[in-house]
Amino acid sequence: MILPLKQNQLDGLCGLMSAVNALRFLFPDCLGDEEDPRTQELVSKLVDFINSKQFDAFSYLWKNGCERDSVLSFLDFFKSEGFYFEVYNLGNRIKKTDEEGFWLEAREWLDEQSIIIAGFCDPDPHWTCIKHISQNTLYHFDSSVYVWTSISDTDTIHDKDDDWFFNRKDIFLIRRL
Repeated sequence: MILPLKQNQLDGLCGLMSAVNALRFLFPDCLGDEEDPRTQELVSKLVDFINSKQFDAFSYLWKNGCERDSVLSFLDFFKSEGFYFEVYNLGNRIKKTDEEGFWLEAREWLDEQSIIIAGFCDPDPHWTCIKHISQNTLYHFDSSVYVWTSISDTDTIHDKDDDWFFNRKDIFLIRRL
């Protein structure tokens, strides 16, 4: 089992770490753990890429987190480094309006060559990687741990209180080519 790289307590890095962990999951032959020089070099290049966009951008990201455009730019950067994959916005492709229907259709997209990166807004803004979806549960990982969330506790249309609100615009399937 591939363990996600550790984010530690750096909340602002969840988008960056979700992108790195998704890539690591899809390309285990190319990226190792935190000690692997290939992983260290790629993350170092990613930080340089982020800072090339704006002075001290990495510092801003660390302190404030990132939005959809940042996560997508990280994925574009990985493509420029020779990793071949496609990105699909599942929120645009899945038309089911109920939570269970949405996630069960998303499950049909997942296979051994794919993973979902998803951003949610509540209870706290965060990005995570979803690797498996069962009839009732999302299995995802971030910050070096695997966790699960009951589908009945999720919200993708923002019509419930006190649920995990996943913005459909921020749910991306990454598929290795």
